[in-house]
Amino acid sequence: MISEYVSKTIRDKFPFEPTSQQSELMDRLSEFLTCPQDHCLFILKGYAGTGKTSVVGALVKAMRQMRKNVILAAPTGRAAKVMSAKSGRKAHTIHKLIYRRKSSDVSSPFVLDYNKYRDTLFVVDEVSMLPAGGSDSTFGSGDLMDDLLRFVFSADNCKLLFLGDTAQLPPVRFEESPALSPGFMRSYGLQVSDYCLTQVVRQRGGSGILANATMLRECLDEGNAPLFKPAEDVELLTGATLVEEIEHSYSEVGENETIIISRSNKRAGLFASGVRGMILQREDVLARNDLLMVVRNNYNAGVEYGLDFIANGDIAQVSRLGGSITHLGFTFRKVSLYFPDYDTEIDTLVLQDALSCETPSALQDLNNNLYRAIESEDYAMVKSKRERYKKMKEDVFLNALQVKSAYAVTCHKAQGGQWKHVYVDMAALRNAEIDNSLLRYLYTACTRATEKLFLINTPAELVGSG
Repeated sequence: MISEYVSKTIRDKFPFEPTSQQSELMDRLSEFLTCPQDHCLFILKGYAGTGKTSVVGALVKAMRQMRKNVILAAPTGRAAKVMSAKSGRKAHTIHKLIYRRKSSDVSSPFVLDYNKYRDTLFVVDEVSMLPAGGSDSTFGSGDLMDDLLRFVFSADNCKLLFLGDTAQLPPVRFEESPALSPGFMRSYGLQVSDYCLTQVVRQRGGSGILANATMLRECLDEGNAPLFKPAEDVELLTGATLVEEIEHSYSEVGENETIIISRSNKRAGLFASGVRGMILQREDVLARNDLLMVVRNNYNAGVEYGLDFIANGDIAQVSRLGGSITHLGFTFRKVSLYFPDYDTEIDTLVLQDALSCETPSALQDLNNNLYRAIESEDYAMVKSKRERYKKMKEDVFLNALQVKSAYAVTCHKAQGGQWKHVYVDMAALRNAEIDNSLLRYLYTACTRATEKLFLINTPAELVGSG
């Protein structure tokens, strides 16, 4: 009886006539919400255009009408911002929700926070990005998945709803997304229910973006080669017209709503350099208004501005440039950065040398060299290993923010975000075996676009008629 009431309330908040799948899902969600068992997880999988967001939006509104608590969260700041925009409710990053500093000392680690919520539904979006295992000892146990589950289920009568898309890229070093696997999640001792929306209902006036995304998802299911079709909102470009098109995008929707997505760090760097030099006419390594992406977690730079930590993948824009500082052969720059996903501006120091690192290994080498140089030159007189480590942990140069140009990024960095105009580098298709990994890259990249999708240098044999 209660389950039927919940289901009816969700339907009343749904803005469309539900499909048979959506109607069945509403019943399943109602059973989940009214289930008396503890440690209940519902995994909702849904492809692009299946109405997953609309159903969850109706669920959140229904919960509010029934005066039930709902907390929204996502793996990254950008994903949380997108979730907030779609739901009209504040969404947290998972880290912000479940962790707190052990003490007021900025060098102290983050520990699992106390869950002050009771009788609450936690909704976590974009869980295809959520890894299991791990060893980031800065946060809790080092295992984000385990810590999230411990946090949610440490309070009475809390339930967890995971939202994700199995056609998207899984976390780095995973072949499949563990958070979307009912079998894997049951290994945590949870009562797991799941449902997968497959019927595409979002047409958006005959969306070419959605049509191509659906084609890619079907290729994943059936093992076929993709065949991309141009449309009013999907353009197939050559390198000859790329600069002109990006200039037009910057003029029409702005730099913040335009992104180039590539499969490799090196190619993303080449695209970003081209944008800065050929389109924005910026010759200096750093310039005012530059868009930057953080490439390494930083636990100090944002603390006095209310940011407990600045995450790898966060986007910032240079609002002011200060002077350069050279220390032990390394170059640093004073800057003011605005973080749009947090609506916060900070004054900080960036490691300018990181901007020229083309690969993660090059960045790691730079960090190792910087650490060794500072340890041997600035702290050689500190004999106690423990005291030396403590001082170095607070060193202004070792805590400099590390960034790179954000005009072009890898697909994993773009995941969870959305932009009005998205340019996808199709070079990965040339002479390559078209496997599930490549198809997921293409699907994830294409579904970042909300208004227009541009495919760069698509091989002719993979182009269909519009």
